[in-house]
Amino acid sequence: MRKKKMMQKFSRQNLDTKLRWYLSVLLVTIAVVVASILAAFSARSSYKKTEEMAKSQLSFVANTYKNWLDNNNMMLVALQMTPAIQEFCSLKDHSNPGYSIARSSVVESIMTQINMNMDINFISVINQELDSYVYSGNMTITKTRFDEAYRKSYEISERARPQGTVRIDFGNQFIGGTKYTVTFYQPVFSTQRLGEQLGMLCINMNDNMLKTMENTNFEVAQVCLVNQKGEIISNQGEALLTGEKQVKCLDFSGRDRGSIYQEGKYYFYQKIEGWQYYNVIVIPASYFYRSAIPMVALLLATMAALLVTSITGVRRIVKMNYEPLAAVVSAMDHISDQELDYRIPTEDMGADFEKLGQGFNSMMDNIAKLMDQVRSEQHQLDQIRFNELQSQIQPHFLYNTLECIHWQASADGNKKVSQLILALASYYRLSLSKGKDILPLKEELEHAKIYLMIQNQRFGNVIKYYIEIPESLHYVRIPKLTLQPLVENSIYHGIRTKEGGAGIICISAIEKNRQVIVTVEDSGTVMTQEQIDRINHSVWEYGEKLGYGVNNVHKRIQLAFGEQYGLKYKLNHNGGTIVLIYLPKDDGVK
Repeated sequence: MRKKKMMQKFSRQNLDTKLRWYLSVLLVTIAVVVASILAAFSARSSYKKTEEMAKSQLSFVANTYKNWLDNNNMMLVALQMTPAIQEFCSLKDHSNPGYSIARSSVVESIMTQINMNMDINFISVINQELDSYVYSGNMTITKTRFDEAYRKSYEISERARPQGTVRIDFGNQFIGGTKYTVTFYQPVFSTQRLGEQLGMLCINMNDNMLKTMENTNFEVAQVCLVNQKGEIISNQGEALLTGEKQVKCLDFSGRDRGSIYQEGKYYFYQKIEGWQYYNVIVIPASYFYRSAIPMVALLLATMAALLVTSITGVRRIVKMNYEPLAAVVSAMDHISDQELDYRIPTEDMGADFEKLGQGFNSMMDNIAKLMDQVRSEQHQLDQIRFNELQSQIQPHFLYNTLECIHWQASADGNKKVSQLILALASYYRLSLSKGKDILPLKEELEHAKIYLMIQNQRFGNVIKYYIEIPESLHYVRIPKLTLQPLVENSIYHGIRTKEGGAGIICISAIEKNRQVIVTVEDSGTVMTQEQIDRINHSVWEYGEKLGYGVNNVHKRIQLAFGEQYGLKYKLNHNGGTIVLIYLPKDDGVK
């Protein structure tokens, strides 16, 4: 929002002010581009040196971490093969007399290992058959929440080696969720029966390896451990202590070593041999540009001095050349004050600005002519509207006159003439519809009924008609005079052209897919599918062959509700035609 306001304020400035700004920005841009090029060359040189140092450092880190993982793996393999752990995991019954003895033996074995390695927090041996475990360590089972945590930790652990059974979880499932540790899971396989898994060995340790490697050859570098998915799982102990995870994973693309640039940092990586982990050194990109800072600062200072000098000169030049344009701006002010007869004096403006002044004067002359033309056209439009309003009086006069004739015929006892006149008067009254263009379907049906009654009086009751509209659809909106032109077509172009001159018209409606489909079906002259296709094409392309009435109905429906609605003709295999009227389904007009 603030930026938008600044741009609006700038756009309202005079041309000379804008030119000063444009030139200032241009000079600053040139300075920035030159400084950026120099910084890029300097950074490139620094990057090459840093890359070599990073590769050497990574080789040492990866080898050290490999040894740590290999040693822990050997410890896991050796532990799971100890007789005490084999015996405990082989037990099938808690009531076995040797159960307590086996647990004690396991405690002695794992405590020996714990005393040898101060990084171990606890070791647990799990008998999967009995769902029982032996736990011992430097932390109580309550503090580590082992009962509830180890299953969840195992589920999110990952296979640590391409070939092997050990799984590792770098997480904070244990120790109350306040500390991130490394948990190794090693299946306990039977030494008697090949391939039979008896239980699980769980060892939780502090990950101090990367902490000991944090003194790299770079002042701002970080050493990380990354899994096969590219997720940072240990960052010198810091990322895990704060619970941070890498948002965007690193993509190693199957390579064992290389570098990746992502979010302003360079990631130099090397795969740990035999394990599905990478050691990564992270260095901010800004580290490579530090050597270019003095040169860039000197260049910017020089550019600033040139900028001040240039702006002063530009101010004087622009002022001298802006005066003719100021005359044009002044003319605009006069026009804004409704002085439409004001014209720019073009003497002494110079060739370019003289053309601008002449063009302005010519434009104002044309505008004056156009305004006179608009006034004339508006007068004609007002006259047309007056005539349109006056024409609406005629149907009122007509059906009022028909009402009088109806009463006179009724008084004279001519009931047939009276009914016909009354129907005709009702027809015109419904046609007016109090000025409304959109009616409920119920009122449009009444209009169609009256029209059919008048036609039957005229042609000797040769037309039978049926109206099958559910009450739930009576208030669906429909443009006025939609059904009457379609019924008229059915009579004059269908039923009357048929041999015998008699027929049936059926009007029905259904709801489908939030649309209402009103159907007008007649038993008139049999048509071919080719004729039906031509009719549909004429309807949708607004052709003149079909007739004004049907096209008018179709266009009015589209204007009222949208282009997806309108008319569609179908072949009636029993003779005649079927017209489908597509309307929107809504609450309607009540």
